[in-house]
Amino acid sequence: MAKDPQHPASLIEWLGYRPDPDWSRARPLGRFIGVGLGAVAALLSLGALVAAGVVLWRTVAPSGTMGLGTGALIVALLGAPFLIWRTVIAHQTLGYQKEGHITDRINKAVEQLGAEKTISYVARNVTHPARPPEETEGDRQHEFVDRLQRINAQTESVDRIHDPEFEYDKWQVFSETVPNIEVRIGAILSLERIAQDSTTHDQGRDHVRVMEILCAYIRNNAPADDAKDHPYGEWEPLKDDATEEERAKHIARRKTRLGGQKVREWARTLDPPRADIAMALDVLGRRTPQQRRVEAAWPDPPDTATEWPFDIPCPELPDDPGEAPLGPAILNAYRKELQTWMNRLGTYRGYRLDLRETNLQGADLSGGCFSGARFNGARMDGAKLRRTRLESAILHRAFLNGAELFAARMAGANLGETQMEGTELDWAKMQGIRLEDAQMCGGSILNAGMEQAVIFRALMEGVHLQFARLVGAQLKGAHLETARLGEADMQGANLTGTRMDDADLGGARLESARLQQARMDGANLALTRMDEHTFLGSATLDCAAARDVDWSSVEIFPDQINSMFGDASVILPADIPRPRHWPEWELPVFAPKGGRTFTDEWRKWRDDRDNYPMPPPPDGE
Repeated sequence: MAKDPQHPASLIEWLGYRPDPDWSRARPLGRFIGVGLGAVAALLSLGALVAAGVVLWRTVAPSGTMGLGTGALIVALLGAPFLIWRTVIAHQTLGYQKEGHITDRINKAVEQLGAEKTISYVARNVTHPARPPEETEGDRQHEFVDRLQRINAQTESVDRIHDPEFEYDKWQVFSETVPNIEVRIGAILSLERIAQDSTTHDQGRDHVRVMEILCAYIRNNAPADDAKDHPYGEWEPLKDDATEEERAKHIARRKTRLGGQKVREWARTLDPPRADIAMALDVLGRRTPQQRRVEAAWPDPPDTATEWPFDIPCPELPDDPGEAPLGPAILNAYRKELQTWMNRLGTYRGYRLDLRETNLQGADLSGGCFSGARFNGARMDGAKLRRTRLESAILHRAFLNGAELFAARMAGANLGETQMEGTELDWAKMQGIRLEDAQMCGGSILNAGMEQAVIFRALMEGVHLQFARLVGAQLKGAHLETARLGEADMQGANLTGTRMDDADLGGARLESARLQQARMDGANLALTRMDEHTFLGSATLDCAAARDVDWSSVEIFPDQINSMFGDASVILPADIPRPRHWPEWELPVFAPKGGRTFTDEWRKWRDDRDNYPMPPPPDGE
């Protein structure tokens, strides 16, 4: 915690003396005082020599006399320079002792990080003939050839394995060397105290060194190679030229895997990291603002102008932009402002936490500060990152399947090629985030701020994006089949070539959006808002549905309108005739029992367009 000058921590500070003076201030004054002290020392030495000569002359003279006071004065004058020099040496010696003491503390803590202990237990070997994988049929007890069966030390019970093909050895005592978790946790806390003391009293000279030690400890004791893979394999998008049979299989697979949240449920079964790894992560995540300033200035000491750029708030658009479209001018101005902020973070040259290629499955990093940290290739499936700070963090090719990132601050982060199936990102702040080629199928991103996000070619089938703010986002080539985009704000978004088949776009804002070559077959476009800046060139809208929309100023083509279903609530451009299969009245959204709604008629037309019977008009029409 940073010191408060209004609340002194000791009597010395209360009296007005600083225990850790800042020697970088008023340097010209220091040189002046140094020259003055040197001159005084020279004058004292010269005066002492003159006085000594006078005394000696008087002593050898016949009538010379000398008092005791005069001799004492001479001794004092001669000793003054040596006393000053001794004081300087003592001050330097104290500094060396202090540095040596901190080094000893670090060395002792590092020693304790490798502490181990020997445990003993009663067990026996259980062996089974090996079988080929095709014969096991998922039976896990046949996946091993040799296994150690242990007696539970607390219950003195054992899980019996009964099989005539199993062979059992005799019970015996086994010994095993394991990490001494208690000692290691103590060492981690000692290192945290060293980093805090160094920041408070020594301008953070040893803070970064401690952070490097803790990061290296996590990388070596929790490597990514130890992580588990989920059993469902990689998600493959539907091919553009898929046959009807392939399409049916893909839809069934999507319903089973994404609808049942298989990967998310698997992630919740993962064990958390060891207690010492969890403690090290806590220490990294709770660094103080003063410690982060030390990292910003590294390898130099911080000064009053030092600022950790990740603490600068990210520019945001209003949560409620109002009814009027933002327009190209506002969109371009915000894009430039956000880019300026991201460029400042991108040019950061200070220290970054390095947790690359680590196994953090099931870890709890909630509320921690990991902005700018390196998580490349980290396995973070099932991790809890609620309200975690990850601004401009690097998570390229990381695994975040089933992770919880509620209200996480991830603006400017790089999550290219990440695996994020079933991940929860509700209310997260992700302005300018990079998600190229990410796999986010079945995720939940409700009310998230994703302005100017770069989401090229991302797999986002079945994702929930209701009320998300995707203003100016780059979604070119993304897969959003069956995605729920109700009330999403996509003004100025680039949706070129985006796959949105069967997506729900009800109430979405698409003013100034680019939708050329987008595929929105079977999409729900009820209440969507487009304007004269919305570009739908060569977009496919086969079997899509629209109601309660004003497209009078939208540049849309007759073929696109004729391939859709709508009713009298749709306002078309003046030069486009209303399709013959559209009812000339407004179909009800909700109908009395036994009545037919807009959705019912849409599905009926979609199932048999050539023989669709026009519903009778309501009474009085």
